[in-house]
Amino acid sequence: MRTREVRFWALYGVLVWLLATVAVRMLGPWLLPGTAAATAVLFVVTVPALWVVLAPAYRTPRAERLPAAAVAALPGLLLDVVAVLGFAWLFPALPAGRAALYGAWLLWAYGLVLAWGLLLGRSAGNEGAAVHGTRA
Repeated sequence: MRTREVRFWALYGVLVWLLATVAVRMLGPWLLPGTAAATAVLFVVTVPALWVVLAPAYRTPRAERLPAAAVAALPGLLLDVVAVLGFAWLFPALPAGRAALYGAWLLWAYGLVLAWGLLLGRSAGNEGAAVHGTRA
């Protein structure tokens, strides 16, 4: 992956993180109501939502999808350390007890992004290439 692509995916990751953080700040009680049914819906709806968010990556060559996913996820993973530690300040409309739900949702979303890069980075007859950086 060239420097230009790394820069693009890192900036894309920051933009997605910023938009998601603002959305949770503004819509937190609605997005994270804390009931079991709402939590299940949130986790299920996150899958197609991320599919849409990751649309630019569909034009990425298969061999570069895992690195692209990792670079896109990295800024958010690092920035969300601050968001989780400053949960009460950053999300004042949410009770402190929702911090665990928020953290679980973050892990789910980042796991999906990385799984997408791993699974969709594979090509028929070249399953290990995306993981090991080799060509068949």
